[in-house]
Amino acid sequence: MARIVLLLGLVVLALFWALGRRRGPTGSGRSPQAPTGRASEPRTMVRCARCGLHLPQTEAVQDSTGHWFCSEAHRAQGAAE
Repeated sequence: MARIVLLLGLVVLALFWALGRRRGPTGSGRSPQAPTGRASEPRTMVRCARCGLHLPQTEAVQDSTGHWFCSEAHRAQGAAE
């Protein structure tokens, strides 16, 4: 009988320990909420005409024909066939 009580006590202690670790340092037990405001506006993505990589338009290079490229090297090579 003492073994059963000891085993149940260990199980209860293990559960409390696991729940305590899950809560983290705040002890609230709730996960942090995402900010309600938008951090930034969505960015327009473009595809490199040479290799097909998708990247933000602000980081891409455009040639005179209107094709977008991921780098100056790919712009110099031109669009892939």
